[in-house]
Amino acid sequence: MSDLIYILLTLMCFTGLALLVGLIDRRLGSAEAAADDVPAADETAGVNVPHDNFIPGAAR
Repeated sequence: MSDLIYILLTLMCFTGLALLVGLIDRRLGSAEAAADDVPAADETAGVNVPHDNFIPGAAR
């Protein structure tokens, strides 16, 4: 009988943890989605920034 209690307690703890992770994920997900809607500062100012991966010479 005590084994059943420990199994049910473990399942309840995992359920609570899953609900907590889901809540945190939902709150963080909404913040990231809102941040994606805001354009970057260089995009709004019309600044043309070259994105080149080549670094010449010894600076590599």
